[in-house]
Amino acid sequence: MDVVTYSLKTDRVSSDKYYLSIAAFTDRVLKKGEQMLKFQVCSFHAWKQAAKPSSFEEGLLELLIMGVYWNVYIDASKELKGVPGRLLATVNDWRDGTDRFKLTLNKLKGLLSTLFISKRTYEKTTAEKNTVNLEKLLVFLKATGEFKQEVKRLESWLEYLKQLDEKEAVRIISSAVTFAEWFRTESRAALDVYTSRVQDFISCKWPGHRWKEDYVFCGSPVVEYHLNMVGAEIMNRIYHAGFMGRKEKVLLLPHCMTKPSAGKCQARSTGRGYVCTGCSADCQVNSLTRLGKKKNFQVRIVPHESSIASTKTDDSLFPENAGVIGVSCVLNLISGGWMLVEKGVAPQCVLLDYCGCKNHWHEDGISTALNEKQLMKILESQNYLHL
Repeated sequence: MDVVTYSLKTDRVSSDKYYLSIAAFTDRVLKKGEQMLKFQVCSFHAWKQAAKPSSFEEGLLELLIMGVYWNVYIDASKELKGVPGRLLATVNDWRDGTDRFKLTLNKLKGLLSTLFISKRTYEKTTAEKNTVNLEKLLVFLKATGEFKQEVKRLESWLEYLKQLDEKEAVRIISSAVTFAEWFRTESRAALDVYTSRVQDFISCKWPGHRWKEDYVFCGSPVVEYHLNMVGAEIMNRIYHAGFMGRKEKVLLLPHCMTKPSAGKCQARSTGRGYVCTGCSADCQVNSLTRLGKKKNFQVRIVPHESSIASTKTDDSLFPENAGVIGVSCVLNLISGGWMLVEKGVAPQCVLLDYCGCKNHWHEDGISTALNEKQLMKILESQNYLHL
């Protein structure tokens, strides 16, 4: 198997070990986060008590995201000027609102992103930790078009921080950044074995994405892979009970998992997305579709690139109040999960064992796959922590 950026199959046979590793490391992250940020998260939740309550784990994840993105992007955000930033944000809004001019808008996004957005490696920054710079960071993240769901969550934090005493706001931002620095170091030790080729891709292949709409997305540093891995594990824990309580279950698979025996995938478009027609016995989408009929879950193929994270994903892909398992490559996990929450479903996710879609990662395209054992544990276990 050609490893492009990451692979959960360190022994090239199974990704079972990864799921044990990510569970153990997530336990450490939550324990450390509780030690460092419990008061800050609880105070934030008390302030927004009129809104739908969130769990401590979800609030902690939001602060971790704030800290990681601060360390990765704060210097770049200070370089992004107002007019280019607003223009990029407008182009991204247009892309989400129409399919008619998508090709043209993708080219425009690629042009503007390459010209105006700096992708820096993870490094310590001297930027002052205050709400003014946090607001600049969110403007930058919005301009990239890659962090829509994360920005929505962090905007609530910004609103909260602005009504605090300035020193207290600075203290909370500083704590989030310190937590993210701890996370970066510890995640490298725990998870680097699964992301060993990310830097090689950035050094050798990413320059070829200049002028393309995925320029920012494909240049993501290792820490963002680790952030999404842990974020997905946290969100699975939070939402698993709600998922099990939903009568209808839907498995959303990316098109990059299809493996037609000859020619193009023969999936059929229906009123609820694309469904497998069984054209290839060697295709995991086919085997999962047959498994779904036995285990009472539906299977839908998401035609939009390799991700379910797009806001253009059709609501009709799943019934109202369904339990949905999204399957995605690593960098789409947090945004995809929160997108599903926003649509009113109870989400779970299973990672693709590796990435390989032709649109982003591989010149010829590699048929991707998932861990079916992990999928069945999510579908059948009553308590996610006991998977």
